[in-house]
Amino acid sequence: MFNKPIYKNPIILIILLISFSFDQISKILISNFLLLGESIPDDGFFRITHIGNSGTIWGLLPEQTIALTIGSFLGIGLLYYLYYKIPSSSPLVSISIGLQLGGALGNLIDRIRLGYVVDFIDIGAWPIFNLADSCIVTGIVMLVFILICQNTSEVSPSEESQLNTIK
Repeated sequence: MFNKPIYKNPIILIILLISFSFDQISKILISNFLLLGESIPDDGFFRITHIGNSGTIWGLLPEQTIALTIGSFLGIGLLYYLYYKIPSSSPLVSISIGLQLGGALGNLIDRIRLGYVVDFIDIGAWPIFNLADSCIVTGIVMLVFILICQNTSEVSPSEESQLNTIK
């Protein structure tokens, strides 16, 4: 089934706007109430720690703002392309795409505006991340799960004839 244009898909738009808004609001609050490097509480397994990440996931590729900004635009383009190539009208696909777009736009805005991404969720030994990162990862996991389930439920005509022969 052909997907309607992304801008006419209310699920994608709502999820995109919610995830983008929560991400940006949380980053503004963190930036206004915590100094860079400051944590609440000072120690413990779960903390809110304000850092600026000029790199990508886990701080890889630091100080590569231009390359990462271009990469963000390419990633958004890839999501747009995938939306039209995935033969599904499932609301879960729309939620997945909306989460990924909202997160990608949230981090892209930071890179353009600040030259780095504001990260603040500090859990144990895990690298510090933000809501946009969470949305992106959640959306990717959802999409992979959907695609795996979709591929296992589809049976090719030759496989179907083999199944009928076995019966």
